Amino acid sequence: MGAFLSARTGTLVNFTASESCRKILELLFGGQLAAAWICVYRFVQQSERLELLAVPMTIVFEQPASSFG
Repeated sequence: MGAFLSARTGTLVNFTASESCRKILELLFGGQLAAAWICVYRFVQQSERLELLAVPMTIVFEQPASSFG
């Protein structure tokens, strides 16, 4: 995924995995990460210190009731 995003954006993209959202926020606030995927709860908690770049979307395809048999 990092290589794909790097090629598409022209910017080096590396992924840092952590089991702790707190650690990711520490890295963001410390300037060690430029961006991160975080949960909505943490974003809302820290919204004064964070900038929203993108929102994942789910597309739901509805089928007619008759197709369920």
